[in-house]
Amino acid sequence: MYAILQSIYPSAIHMRANNVAIGSYILSYPAAILGIISINNIFNNIKYRFPILSLIGRNSMGIYLFHWIILTIVETLFTLFSIDSHQLYTAALIISNIILIPIIITLIRRSHYSDII
Repeated sequence: MYAILQSIYPSAIHMRANNVAIGSYILSYPAAILGIISINNIFNNIKYRFPILSLIGRNSMGIYLFHWIILTIVETLFTLFSIDSHQLYTAALIISNIILIPIIITLIRRSHYSDII
């Protein structure tokens, strides 16, 4: 269903900017739900388990909470120091999240706040 909906009337939303990139804002919700269901069914039918995806799934709330804070700090530093290289900015965002999120999640697990997150 997802592939059919996207092929007939593609829709996409820029989540950070909260605007429609392609298609319809209203059709993007059923498309997103159908995409989630499709991916879920595909991975449920695969016998091999992906350890990295299991790790991400177990820590998804921590990743969700802290990636935005890290992105905001990196963006603020780039604005503060007037760095306008798009490639460097993208690399800094990716590398900072790959390095800092596991450190933050490990620190939270060892603290008394682990039940909250």
